[in-house]
Amino acid sequence: MDPKQLVDTLKQLQKTNTEESNKKIIELVDNYLPTLSGINLSALKNGTSISTVVGLAKEVKTATENKEIEMILMAFRERANCTLLEMELEKVSETDKKKMIHLQGKLIKAYEKYEKYETVQNNLYAARYRKVQLLENQKSAMKDYRQTADNIGIFEKVSLKIKEVSNVVKAFLEKKDIILKIKNIFKESAMGGISSFVLIAGISLAIQMATGLPTFNLATLAGVMPVTAYSALTSLIRNISTKTGFQQYQYFQSEEFKEFIEKFKVENKDLLLLLQNLQTEKANCNSNEEKIKINEEIIKVIDELNSHIDIKAVRDSYALQALSCFRENKIYCKEVVDAYLDEKNNNKEKYKQYNDKLGKINMQIFLRENSLKEAVLSAGKGVVKNTAIMVLAKAIVTAIVPESTIAIHGINSFILPVAMALTNGLIEIPTYNGKLKYKETSDNKKINVKEKEKIEKLFGNFKLQYA
Repeated sequence: MDPKQLVDTLKQLQKTNTEESNKKIIELVDNYLPTLSGINLSALKNGTSISTVVGLAKEVKTATENKEIEMILMAFRERANCTLLEMELEKVSETDKKKMIHLQGKLIKAYEKYEKYETVQNNLYAARYRKVQLLENQKSAMKDYRQTADNIGIFEKVSLKIKEVSNVVKAFLEKKDIILKIKNIFKESAMGGISSFVLIAGISLAIQMATGLPTFNLATLAGVMPVTAYSALTSLIRNISTKTGFQQYQYFQSEEFKEFIEKFKVENKDLLLLLQNLQTEKANCNSNEEKIKINEEIIKVIDELNSHIDIKAVRDSYALQALSCFRENKIYCKEVVDAYLDEKNNNKEKYKQYNDKLGKINMQIFLRENSLKEAVLSAGKGVVKNTAIMVLAKAIVTAIVPESTIAIHGINSFILPVAMALTNGLIEIPTYNGKLKYKETSDNKKINVKEKEKIEKLFGNFKLQYA
């Protein structure tokens, strides 16, 4: 069985999701992994022939591919292991607190192992979310067991208390995504320091080449340190005040989000029903001209719905459907225009009408694909936020080291931070990473919306449609 066939088999077993199917997944992976060949690097010694090097290059490629296959297969295996433990946990009686605590601990470790191999972001977030739930559940179970169990010694009580505190810390670190934020702070601080060093070194070198006088010394290098510290401070403030992908995922699981969806469905019931009826009507249309008109109505309804939505993931889901309608209309209009140009009909007025419509459609597709409205709003918010972060950082530096060159020394101290924030804001508009067109895959041209399954489930009968 080749890797592709094996993965297809594992997917089918995963869908079945029984105790037997999950055990089968583990068995298949365990049997297949030993067949993946390793790589012998001992031949990379002096005197290696060219033919051997070519052979080793092939081996390196094979080893890389095998490592990727191993990651995929291990993700299936560890997910199956987590599922089996979940099934076992469900069977435990609530009165058997000791066994429940033990199984919760095994599950936490199992999810931690699964996270090492999972590469699909939503699956990874789901595993982390479940792990946080288990940490909190285990903490409560241990506290209950420690306070109510009859035959429990002082040593075990202390151990349980320590574990409770540990779980509180772990759950907090996971929920707030502290580890990722710390990594980002170190990365951004390092990049800020390197950029400053390169800039100062470049200027010094240019002066040295022009004058012949050495300008780059330890004092110059020391000048980089305040900039690096300032970069670290602004990065710390920015990361603390920004939600990560996992924090946003947690919001989609929250009662607050569910309440928003329910309220949205009630308040926009007529529009949602109209959208559903238009989609049904469109499916029964025979002529392209009728489809164009209905698509235009669908776009109007979607734009109206989106005016009531603040959550980007939900808004994007509808925006993608509107974009799909524009693309369909582009095809239909182009057929009318091409028919006239190819002299298949001589209806000049119709040609002018649809050629004009085609131009407007192309403009809308460009604007919506690149999310220019969203990009400009995001850039504006970014300018305000980054300016505030820089001012706050300068205020902190002023309070601690008032003599620093980065401290506030009058109104001129704010000119550079504001200029930098404005520049970054302008750069963000064309490079905005939330563009709708980035959600289109290269192979099948279908839209892949974040939280698609979650949103569809919450919307019930008022299902969203994707291009």
